[in-house]
Amino acid sequence: MSKKNYTELANLLIEEVGGKSNISLLTHCITRVRFNVKDKSKVNAEAIKAAEGVMGTQWQGNQFQVVVGAEVNAIYDAVCEAGGFEKQDQIDENLDPVKKKFSINTIFEVVADCVNPLLPILIGIGFIKIIQILGSQLGILPATSPTYVTLNFVYEAGLYFLPIYTGYTSAKRFNLDPALGMLIGAMIIAPSFVAAVGAGTELKLFGLPVYAQTYGNNLFPTIIGVWIAS
Repeated sequence: MSKKNYTELANLLIEEVGGKSNISLLTHCITRVRFNVKDKSKVNAEAIKAAEGVMGTQWQGNQFQVVVGAEVNAIYDAVCEAGGFEKQDQIDENLDPVKKKFSINTIFEVVADCVNPLLPILIGIGFIKIIQILGSQLGILPATSPTYVTLNFVYEAGLYFLPIYTGYTSAKRFNLDPALGMLIGAMIIAPSFVAAVGAGTELKLFGLPVYAQTYGNNLFPTIIGVWIAS
């Protein structure tokens, strides 16, 4: 395709996506020119599909993707020049989320993605507990010994704060800020919440009841909470 044809295609693309004013961001990957549009109803996908050099189109949220293949760089440059857009770096096409059908296997995969990074912690505190039990049974590590007590600190740190660790790994899985994920995990083991649950205090949030239950050492409330937040 000649430079003249690139310019003609660029002008057509801008016009058929609703004009320059309808484009909030223009990017590209290795095969597609990507238009983030303000009003999807202004995009004439059929006219763009019929244009020379266009292999297909696809929507991803409010992003309209035009598949142009190997000539994407030249076409992208032409669109930027024609519309006066600031050029952006090429993005990784693998960043596109893969849509999967919901199934029980999907749930297992999500839980595994959240739990697998925690295995070093779980295995580590498991070995510590084994050392404590064996040492106590053999009489070489009584429960009152300084070593036993110190090991217990490590074990409790791994087990008690498990919701916070889960909040971090779940946030990474669901593309939420990890700090927010850790906050969600910390909420359910906050001393004041645990004390309120123990005292049987009625809890409400803006008039809505909060189920008073001890969630310490439990992974699933944090995973569900982070998923909802994301």
